[in-house]
Amino acid sequence: MWYCLNIGAFFTIVGAVPVIPWRYSKVDTNVGNRFVMERYYTLTGCSNNLGKSQGWFTLRKKLQRKTEEFGRPSPITAILGTVTQGMGTGGAAVGCAMWQKCKDHVNSRFMEYTTVAYTGLTSIIFMILGSILSIASGVFLGFEQASSGKKKKKKGDECMEPVSKTMTLAVFGFMFSSGGVAAFVVVLGGTLKTFQETAYYPFAGSHVGPFMSGFGSFLIFIGMCIATNRSFQCCGKKKEDDHGEGEAMAYGAPGAYGPYGAQPGYGPPQGQW
Repeated sequence: MWYCLNIGAFFTIVGAVPVIPWRYSKVDTNVGNRFVMERYYTLTGCSNNLGKSQGWFTLRKKLQRKTEEFGRPSPITAILGTVTQGMGTGGAAVGCAMWQKCKDHVNSRFMEYTTVAYTGLTSIIFMILGSILSIASGVFLGFEQASSGKKKKKKGDECMEPVSKTMTLAVFGFMFSSGGVAAFVVVLGGTLKTFQETAYYPFAGSHVGPFMSGFGSFLIFIGMCIATNRSFQCCGKKKEDDHGEGEAMAYGAPGAYGPYGAQPGYGPPQGQW
C-alpha cells in the first residue's frame, strides 16, 4: 500500500509539470506556415508555429482582442461591407473581419481557450493536492503501525480511528488526482474537436502526459482499495476458530450443556476425575 501511494503520487506530480506534453500534432502543410513545426499541448499552454511555448491565458487574451476588434463598428468596416454586398463577393475576399464564419470561429476559439486555461490551472492544483494527500496517507500508515503497540486511547478522545484516517486521505488523494487528469483530457480533447467543426485544424493525439498521470492515479487507486479494505475488512477477514469454540464447549465452558450447566446423571461420576 505504501509503495502504491507514494509511487503513484510521484508519477502524478511529474505529469503536472508544465513541460510534459499531453497532446502532440505533426507537421501539416495544408494551412501554410501555421503548422510548419510539430506542436505540443501541455497543461499550461501549447507551442506555436515557431516552436515557442504560449500559455493558454496568453492565447485567450489575443483571441479576446480579435473578437472585440471584429465586433467593434468602424467606418472602414461599413465601407467594406457595402462594397462586398455590391460586388457579390464573399467575406473571405476582404478578410476575416467581414467573413461571418471566420468571426464565429474566432469567438469560439476565445471561449474554448478560456475553458482550457482555467481547466489546466485547476488540474495542476488537483493533481498536486491529490499527490500530497496520497503521500500523507502513507505517512499516516507509518504512524498507525508505530502506535499500534501503545495503549489505546479512551473512546471519544478522537473523532476517527487511525485506520480510518489513512483510508480517508487515500480516498481524497485518488479523487483529486484522477479528477484533475480526467478533466484536462476531456476538456482539451473536446476543444480540439470543436476547432475542427468550425475550421480546418490538424488532429493532435495523446502524448506522454495523460498516460503517466493516469498510471499514477491507477496506483493511488490500488492503495485506496487496500486502505479501504483495511478499514472495513471487506475481503480477507479471518473467520472465528470453530475448532477452538467446540473444544471449549467440550470441556464444560459456560453454556456447554444448556442454560443450566451440566445436568445430573450425565458425564462421569464424581470422584473419578
